[in-house]
Amino acid sequence: MKYKNNIAIIILVFYLALQSGCHDPLTDEDRIHSIIEDVQAAATEKDIGMIKDFIADDYHDKKGRKVQDIHALLAYYFFRTRNLSVFVKRSEVTVDGDRARAIVDVLFLNRRQFEKLPDLIPEDLVVYEFDVGFVKRSERWWVIEGTWERMGGR
Repeated sequence: MKYKNNIAIIILVFYLALQSGCHDPLTDEDRIHSIIEDVQAAATEKDIGMIKDFIADDYHDKKGRKVQDIHALLAYYFFRTRNLSVFVKRSEVTVDGDRARAIVDVLFLNRRQFEKLPDLIPEDLVVYEFDVGFVKRSERWWVIEGTWERMGGR
């Protein structure tokens, strides 16, 4: 009986090993969506260091901002915003070789908790659309450029 149990376990292990090998690895699109999720979580925790880990040293954008400017903007925003929750409303990713673009609508809520919707005042809620360029280097995706625009008002 013990022999049959051992064989059953060995067959199960081989079956599971084969099944795990049959799954498709993460696509580049999946990897970028994962970065977006990680940045969302880091922003809610105000973890500038984690966000910095995704930004390429040669970051530049159309407004002439460099990586140091982005770090300073993050520090300023996180410092002046006491309680912050960040939600990704929409993210669309397109990949073309070693380049990718993500259009991401992000909702920033300046209160961590509220009891009911009427407790939420308009000044607490801001939505931005980010247009982020990525480049793939050594099998890793980096943010290389970006623009953002406030949506819906003021």
